[in-house]
Amino acid sequence: MSSGIARREGEPALPNPSARELSHIPGENGIIGFGHTLDHLKDTGAFARNMTERYGPVFRQRCWGTTQIGLMGPEANELVLKNRSNVFSSRLGWKPNFERLFPQGLMMMDFEEHRFHRKLISVAFKPAVMATYVDRLNALVADTVAQWTSQPFVDLYPALKDLTLRLAAAPFLGVELGPKATELNLAFTELMKASVSPLRKPFPFSQMKRGTDGRNVLVQYLQSEITGRRGSKRTDMFSVLANATDENGNSFTDVDVVEHMIFIMMAAHDTLASSGTAFIAEIAQDSAWQDRLRQQILTTLFDPSAIQYEELGALTDIEMAFNETLRLHPPLSNTPRRALESFQFGGYEIPKGSHVWISANYTHTMPSIWPEPTRFDPARFEANCVKQRHRYAWIPFGGGAHKCIGLHFAYMQIKILASQILANASVSLAQNNAPEWQPWPLFKPKGTLLAAFERGRQSRHLTKFPMAAE
Repeated sequence: MSSGIARREGEPALPNPSARELSHIPGENGIIGFGHTLDHLKDTGAFARNMTERYGPVFRQRCWGTTQIGLMGPEANELVLKNRSNVFSSRLGWKPNFERLFPQGLMMMDFEEHRFHRKLISVAFKPAVMATYVDRLNALVADTVAQWTSQPFVDLYPALKDLTLRLAAAPFLGVELGPKATELNLAFTELMKASVSPLRKPFPFSQMKRGTDGRNVLVQYLQSEITGRRGSKRTDMFSVLANATDENGNSFTDVDVVEHMIFIMMAAHDTLASSGTAFIAEIAQDSAWQDRLRQQILTTLFDPSAIQYEELGALTDIEMAFNETLRLHPPLSNTPRRALESFQFGGYEIPKGSHVWISANYTHTMPSIWPEPTRFDPARFEANCVKQRHRYAWIPFGGGAHKCIGLHFAYMQIKILASQILANASVSLAQNNAPEWQPWPLFKPKGTLLAAFERGRQSRHLTKFPMAAE
């Protein structure tokens, strides 16, 4: 299998702009040797806010060994994500982080190549196919919630990591992982840690070496499975991708299928573990919204233990609460791109070859858009409020051609998880203070975050399904 590290045929060779070419952009280089890498790792949102307050919404800084240009705010998000003139390369933006780890993921593709691959992958996310995933998700979540309610406390993040890997494996791979789950979970964890490791070479005992070793584990597992999927009638995503063709009869190679499955599984597993943990933590701290979600679940669903795909759209309060969670805790704080041509923004000429980035974390906490930005308030996502905001003021799923292809799957999982939890139990946190979070490589709690799932305390709400309180 090709490593994907070498420059692809036809890919532009872009030199980094010189210090002189970037000198007109305000900013600073940071610590000699490290730049602002450590500031990003510590708190990327705080770093973006500090730099914007100091220099304005366009600023220059050193990070990951290169000079980068921060473009802050919804107008910058729209410029970069919509990419109307094909100025910004997603592949070259993510390449420093992902070239050894996800060389053929959708984020590592641009323009015609990206459109071809995304179109074939989208077959696996069509409503008819998504509906086939629901029964598997219902069963797995029901078993997990039963286990959680039988324990005094649950350490949320590792519990969600385990659950989301199994939730991804069931509909995506069509298998129960069993003992293999531990090995694959570790492989994904090391892969994501390596993506933000300051040391970018896989030297022995380094995080990058552990990341590439984790990638090899995933590649070997998927390669061993792919032969049986070709020509099969199975409905899991792995099989659907192995047999997908476009209108001209073009299909994916084995390498394509394996690479896309690694990337999709990573996104469905790691990012949902991150956002799912934050979602449960937020509703655990807000009893009013927890009661409101429970009431909608019990008055909307015929049976919360066997949710139907057609019912999911009616769970609007869960969707609002999840959207607000993603505002406060976007799984990916920053989005990098590389400028293939010079462009203008904010009164500055940004030269060809520049490494640029936008920040969901910054935009999601702008007081001018989000009053009391640190407060959890799902009502911000009522329809009349959404209409009044800039379309790119909320970007947890990105936007434009690279908007997350699995966002509807994420909503489906969260709605099933929230419904089965809140129909059967109340949720609270063991700690008195608000949790502390770390932003990299994906958003997660600092240390242990214990939650209690208690049956019976929610019984005053269970007018439709009284047995759920037993």
